[in-house]
Amino acid sequence: MDDSKLTKELPPEIIKIREQIFAGKAALEKDELEHLLLSFEAKLKEIYETDSFGKDQHLIQIWGDIFSSVFPARIAHDLMFKIDTQIYFRFGNYLSKKLEDTQEQKYIHLRNLVHSYLNLFRLSELLARIYGQKEWEKLILDLIVKSNFNINSLFLQRINDYKDQPLFTLLHNSIETKYTWDDIYEKTKTYAKCILKLFQETNSENESVAFLMENELSMAVLDLACLTNGIVNIMIPANLVPQHLVFILNQTKTPLIIVSDEKQLHKIRIIKDELKYLKKII
Repeated sequence: MDDSKLTKELPPEIIKIREQIFAGKAALEKDELEHLLLSFEAKLKEIYETDSFGKDQHLIQIWGDIFSSVFPARIAHDLMFKIDTQIYFRFGNYLSKKLEDTQEQKYIHLRNLVHSYLNLFRLSELLARIYGQKEWEKLILDLIVKSNFNINSLFLQRINDYKDQPLFTLLHNSIETKYTWDDIYEKTKTYAKCILKLFQETNSENESVAFLMENELSMAVLDLACLTNGIVNIMIPANLVPQHLVFILNQTKTPLIIVSDEKQLHKIRIIKDELKYLKKII
């Protein structure tokens, strides 16, 4: 079902919530924002009290879109400051139960909604009000496990939330170079593809990669590429002596190492004959 058809079949109050959040906080007057926050809260309560998702599973996708838009819309902080924590908690319990019985073809939309629900827990406006309440710990862990909320999911959320905002800033000769979340995301995709290709070339059962690199942008991006693509990586401090490298590389049995410069490459050359499993040096 396309987005326009989904929207036409929605209750008017949900359409209004969706449109106002998509428009963003800057487009709302103070009283409109207050009404939006109250409506949002009331609809969450209605969902778990009437089992709205069970009656119409298309609503899962709609609410996933709404939740994933509250950060870009600059409404997340206001929402978490205002919302009744018990309503938010019961809605989370409802999502947990739905994860257990939702049909496979709808699971991806429910998972995305759960991830956006979890994303709001990083805000102090909510955390300060639920601090020390153990039932929240159980709920959060339950949702993380059931929805497979992993590092890649977390990274993709940040891409959605911050897009063209700076993630890294490099300072060289008083000149700043900024790299946005989108920039880094594109680099991680390229690096991950390259590493996976190198694994094919090494033809090793142990698909892990070691990094012997100075503290630089490429090291951080390579680390992110591995963490977000299920690649096991071994981060080796750049100041280690060759003897320590022999132990680490033989213990981890990694077939691949990436080094940052000739200085680090020289350390590997010295001990190359002692490395039982290393097949390729980049």
